[in-house]
Amino acid sequence: MALTKNISTQDEERFIASQLGKYYTLAHAAVANTGLNPTTVQSDKTVIGDRDDLAFDATLLRLFSMFPNDESAIGSLGSARIAAVNYFSIGGKKMKVILRGSGTDFMETIQSNSVPGNRVGFNGSFCGISYINLGLASQSPADPADVAPVGHVFAGGANVGGGRPSPDGFHVQYITGRGFSFGQGDATGGDGMGGLTPVIMKQPSGKVWRYGEQNQYNSDLPNGSNPPLNGPPGNDFEDYLIVRSNLQYAAQIEAREGKTILGFFPGRDIAVVIVQPKNPDDGGLSLDVYRDMLFQRGCEFAVGLDGSDSATLYDYKTKTFLVEPGSLKNNYLEVAAILTS
Repeated sequence: MALTKNISTQDEERFIASQLGKYYTLAHAAVANTGLNPTTVQSDKTVIGDRDDLAFDATLLRLFSMFPNDESAIGSLGSARIAAVNYFSIGGKKMKVILRGSGTDFMETIQSNSVPGNRVGFNGSFCGISYINLGLASQSPADPADVAPVGHVFAGGANVGGGRPSPDGFHVQYITGRGFSFGQGDATGGDGMGGLTPVIMKQPSGKVWRYGEQNQYNSDLPNGSNPPLNGPPGNDFEDYLIVRSNLQYAAQIEAREGKTILGFFPGRDIAVVIVQPKNPDDGGLSLDVYRDMLFQRGCEFAVGLDGSDSATLYDYKTKTFLVEPGSLKNNYLEVAAILTS
């Protein structure tokens, strides 16, 4: 008996077909600065010269696995718009966390951290603020002391930001010399953020779990089994689990919700960011679709950061905000992250 729910290839192809014209145009623009010629368009992909390892896959289904390993080329490629209003950014091999300062708004904070090696800046941890201070933030940037990130926040090895503990949330952190790490509970050092939403997590056993609204099991599940659809699967069913339920994930699944997803591919030692603004013109995609696209490309770790109109993406190469936060969020969001070379 299989308790599975996956988006069909036909559904993916249908969405992709509606976006190909836009993507071809933007893929050309994204590779124009690489200096690699000629650029030719084939029936299924845009190829830079004759090097398959530098191919943009215009069907999107193989997009993630085909980005180049060549570090200089990755830096040139930067960000690409993969749908009407959704962005995929080649990130980097390192991450640093920054905090908004007093009297400064969120976009200024990200933009002002423009230094060589920075690739993209994006919104980080969920943040809480009182109704009184929320009203004040509608007029001017909130005092950082009045904003409480969800989960511990680390920058440069120090616990900063006054985040409240989030033992049930998930974290991402980058520690120099050790690289990226992900897992349940708060960040503990380096540059990291806790309180995040699990999307994809490689388990100590080596299995890679996706997360979702309910537990889902593979087709090897014995007939007549009655595994739990929510919460821990238990020892009897853990080997069959392919999607683990998570309440925080379920709250962000809607297609029209803004989303910021950080994924990591250990085999390529590269982190990527996908950002979708709130209420996109093309209707957007559910968190399940983004999750499965990453999973099918070999992503072993992915977390959801603050969503809705907190979604933010800044490209340091072009000095452009590809996705801007809502005006109120711009005045009180506190935690941002930057992917660097």
